Amino acid sequence: MKLGRLRAPEWLAGIGGAALIVLLFAPFYEPARAGSGDSSSAWEALSVVPVVVAITGALGISILITAAAYRTAAITTALAGVTTLIALLATILLATRTLWPPELDGGEATREPALYLALVVTALLALAGWRSMANEHASSAAYAEAAADGSGQARLLSLSGASGEPSSSERA
Repeated sequence: MKLGRLRAPEWLAGIGGAALIVLLFAPFYEPARAGSGDSSSAWEALSVVPVVVAITGALGISILITAAAYRTAAITTALAGVTTLIALLATILLATRTLWPPELDGGEATREPALYLALVVTALLALAGWRSMANEHASSAAYAEAAADGSGQARLLSLSGASGEPSSSERA
């Protein structure tokens, strides 16, 4: 696992995914009536939404891990595509529950800051997945590592040396 392979979108996805999972346990809603009860986390107040958001967070973390673990960008690119779609779904679900909060203790619930923060982080995860997928080329450090031979110098390949004679770039 090499952290030098990671680019900004992978870091954003991994950190955002971890933050999103932690935010699911923070208070999202509070009953509107004073003295009617305690705050409710996403797990307590919502049914399906926290599951989709938790999957989104886990996918964000997995983008970070796969980008650091594998030399090729193929696995990370495929994972970023799935993450982008699920993060968009989670963003829509959280936005819906932000506009129309659930009823707690017989009345409408007031929104807590963790709900808004989770909505922003989920949208950022969708953006990070899209940016990670959009640039599927390895970073320059990973490319140099993959292209280097045993001496640490990059080999130049040329079609002009097809006759068995080394080309001018291979002689250098």
